[in-house]
This record gives sequence, C-alpha cells and structure tokens, in this order.
Amino acid sequence: VAIVLLSLVMPALSEQKDKTIDDLRSKVSSATANGNITPEELTELRERAEKLEKENEKYKKEAEKQQNITLLQEASALAENSNFVDAAAKIILIDASNFSEEESATLDTLKSSVLPEATSILYTQGRNEFLNKNYDAAKENLENCLKYASSEDFIDDAFYYLGQIAQEKNDVTAAIEYYQRIIEKYPDSNNVANAQNALEQLNATATPETEPQPEENTEQNTNWIIYKTLAMPSHFYEMGIC
Repeated sequence: VAIVLLSLVMPALSEQKDKTIDDLRSKVSSATANGNITPEELTELRERAEKLEKENEKYKKEAEKQQNITLLQEASALAENSNFVDAAAKIILIDASNFSEEESATLDTLKSSVLPEATSILYTQGRNEFLNKNYDAAKENLENCLKYASSEDFIDDAFYYLGQIAQEKNDVTAAIEYYQRIIEKYPDSNNVANAQNALEQLNATATPETEPQPEENTEQNTNWIIYKTLAMPSHFYEMGIC
C-alpha cells in the first residue's frame, strides 16, 4: 500500500519541482534582461536551478521505478488468481531498466510462468471466435496472443487464422503478409501448403486494371471519309477506284 501511495504522490511532487525550476529560470531571464541583478545573485539563482534540476531528475527516475514496481506487484497478484491474460498485459508495460537484480529476477520468474499461459488462453479464444465467425474478437485475441508468444507450437496457426480473417475483410495486403510469414519463418509447418494455396488464390483473383479504350468518334470518321472523297483526283473515278 505504501508503494502504491508513493507512486501516486511522487509525480505530483515532481511537477511542483518542475514549476519551481521554471520560476527560477524565468527570474534569471527577467533579471538579466532588466540588468537589475548582481553577478553574485545571478550565479546563485542559476546554481539553485541546476541543483533542483539534478534532484528532480533523480526524483523522476525513482517515481518511474516505483510505478514499475507497482505494475510488478499487480501482475503478481493477478497471476496468483490465475488471471494470466490481465497479468501479461501489465508485465509487458514494465520497464525494468532501474530494477535491482532481485527485482529483475522476480520479473523474469513471473514472465516465465505467466506469458505462456496467457498466450495459450488467447490463442484458444481466438481460434474459437474464428470458428464461430466472430472475426473482430478473433483478430484481437490472436494479435494479443502473438504479443506474448515465444516458441509455442501453435504460432503458425495463429498467423494462418489472421490471414484468413484478413481475406474475409478483403485486406489483401495483410493476408499476403501473414501467409508469407508462415512460409518464411515456419517452413516445416503444416500450414505452409495452406498458405501457398491461399497466396495462389489471391494472385488468381487479383485482376490488373486495364486502361479504358477511347471511344470511337463516329462523326469525326465520317467527316474524314467525306473529305478524302472530295479530295480524290478525278481520274480515280474514271478508273473505277471510287
């Protein structure tokens, strides 16, 4: 509880410090412009501002760390209640750059137990929604599944379902990308043949646009024939050519 309260209070305190620093900087600029400050006073103001900036930078880093610790604790509590999907959503938000070795180890342990569970749950939900033709829900679950995935053996299936959903929505570009990813990243997958067949179908149905042919100008052609006839030499008529 104390850490949660601290994570809420610290950002407000940091904002106050930012305001104090801005006020000091403003005083320095104003006094310098007006020339109503001694060099000693100017130096003092600048030193105070610089000191506050350094303190506030440390303060902000500590506040960020506390926020990440809070996320870690919330994710742990969710995992204990087997709420792996919500726990995973918090885990991927954690920035462990300022964590101690112990805190980093706790996070790694939590990841190894939560993310595979969340991936499996989301894949199953996504597949079931796909089979029931609830494509929007299926897409959301399968995309979230891929966020947490590592080396699960159903990832190629998730890509295939996403490709099928993209086809259903006439998003040809996305469908092609999903199918190509299966072929390139999972060459031993049972879905490679399905992906290749789907790509062939997409290529077969993609008819290139043809440029419209100019309409025949009947009136212009008729005028041209009349002109040629009138201009024809008279001996052509005598020879029976016209």
